[in-house]
Amino acid sequence: MQETTKKGYQTITHEFAASRERLWPELNIFKKYVKDGHKVLDFGCGNGRLVQIFNDKDIEYLGIDNNEKFIEIAKEKYPDRNFIVKDILFADTDKQFDAIFMIAVLNHFDKDDRKLILKKVYSWLKPGGYLLMTNWNMYNLKNKKSKWYSETENDAVITEWKTEKGEIGKLIYYILTKGKIKKELKSFKVLENKYFTNGKKSNVLLGSNLLTVAKKIKVENRILNKSKVNKIQKEAFIST
Repeated sequence: MQETTKKGYQTITHEFAASRERLWPELNIFKKYVKDGHKVLDFGCGNGRLVQIFNDKDIEYLGIDNNEKFIEIAKEKYPDRNFIVKDILFADTDKQFDAIFMIAVLNHFDKDDRKLILKKVYSWLKPGGYLLMTNWNMYNLKNKKSKWYSETENDAVITEWKTEKGEIGKLIYYILTKGKIKKELKSFKVLENKYFTNGKKSNVLLGSNLLTVAKKIKVENRILNKSKVNKIQKEAFIST
């Protein structure tokens, strides 16, 4: 099904890119997590619009997408930024980043692929680094491309985009909820996990996006927490 989505985006590249010129208001929430000097990775960067929130920051930015047409558009619009064609499932790097973005990306992958992707993201983040992402809320009652109105298969919603030429591009969105996201981010500390519409907090039935901020826990903190647990367990054993 991931291949279906890839082909779908190739079919609707220009129409989709045109619909993503402006930033969603809730994306501005991410600004405070990116500082001058940070290394930032934008997974599934599309037409590169996310760079707009970094206009006042001195960062090292890398945007990747598996769609060559998206990367061509991004390079033309933002020639001072670095963009490359790369499939997230096969990407690899020795670099570590302060922040990794996935804007409406993870929801295109099934559970096994999401597990692989999140494992990569965790390893590529510096200790204390942030995973910043949004996923479409497929329970939104007002969205025609949701589980209420579109074709569904298992835990995925199959949507269709039509181009001006009449071509149809199919996009597969897996249904991700707050609970599912938190469970799959068990290696991270989840700081924010909320529904938003037009920059305002919402709920599962009216929210357009599920916005998530997760932090890679520092190794020393994890060891400390483990020692605390062992101490509590030891004290509990002695007292019985």
